[in-house]
Amino acid sequence: MVTELTGGYELLPPLMIVAVISLITSHKWSIYTNQVTNKFSSQAHLWDMNPINLQHVRVGDAFNHHYHRQAVIPNNMTLGELEEVTKTTQQTDFIIEDEQKTLLGLLSLRDLSKVDEDIKASKELLIAQDLIARKLYYVRESDSLYLALKLLVDSDFDKVPVVRAEDPEPHLLGYLRHQDILQYYYRMGLQKEPEHVESAD
Repeated sequence: MVTELTGGYELLPPLMIVAVISLITSHKWSIYTNQVTNKFSSQAHLWDMNPINLQHVRVGDAFNHHYHRQAVIPNNMTLGELEEVTKTTQQTDFIIEDEQKTLLGLLSLRDLSKVDEDIKASKELLIAQDLIARKLYYVRESDSLYLALKLLVDSDFDKVPVVRAEDPEPHLLGYLRHQDILQYYYRMGLQKEPEHVESAD
């Protein structure tokens, strides 16, 4: 390439010097600023994990009945209040419950782009329950982590709600995130022979 452009090799030595200096001084930086930690942190490689390690583990057992609730909001929260919560928590996907902690629906800020601007102008009149537009899904504590992970992968939502196993109505306990399941998977050391858990009736 150098000879084709200049008709000689005069620029080759300085070019090599510049390349070596660049390599030495810039090795700490990368153009891949958003590179994930490992392949399992990428949605494209989730199923490279051995699902057997998750199929026999109940959600409630894995997390000792402790779940996140930072992105759980009441059904009567106004759009104006929701915008303030978003600024504070940096969350974009929310789970809606009523006063009895019954799971009502899922709300993503991405859904608001479909709401008429005139309607959105009434921030103090529009409440979270009015904005529910997604198909509801959840896992019970007696369900497997494999099901929780599958729901996360199949949905355009970064959380999966967890409800109490024994209640006929979905009583919301909290939610799990993709990284929670991955952390549990690594904590278990990718074991090949997970303890068997009897399926719930």
